[in-house]
Amino acid sequence: MQIQFEAETFSMLAFGFYTVLGLAALVVLYGWSRRRRSGYLWVLAHLVTCVAAVAIALSLEPAGAAATRADQGAMLSENSSLRIGLAGVVWAASMGFLLVGVGRLGRK
Repeated sequence: MQIQFEAETFSMLAFGFYTVLGLAALVVLYGWSRRRRSGYLWVLAHLVTCVAAVAIALSLEPAGAAATRADQGAMLSENSSLRIGLAGVVWAASMGFLLVGVGRLGRK
């Protein structure tokens, strides 16, 4: 099943996602600057790897750079499967960072 979108929808989705995660990163950095607890850095690592996972899944390059994919010689479905698997692994690492960060922030 394939869902069709208007041309602007994809870029608005990516812009909104990166904007919200950027604001979240600023909040985390502010908390870290006030309290200097290592848990904030783990949460920041989560945000960075979460952005990477979504960028891989959406086939975007960070900061709006032109996406360059080497589809020559490989089946497109294989390339897509690899990209989805890689995004899943990066997302799993992101969730691990979040759990460590929350655990460290929860300590007294």
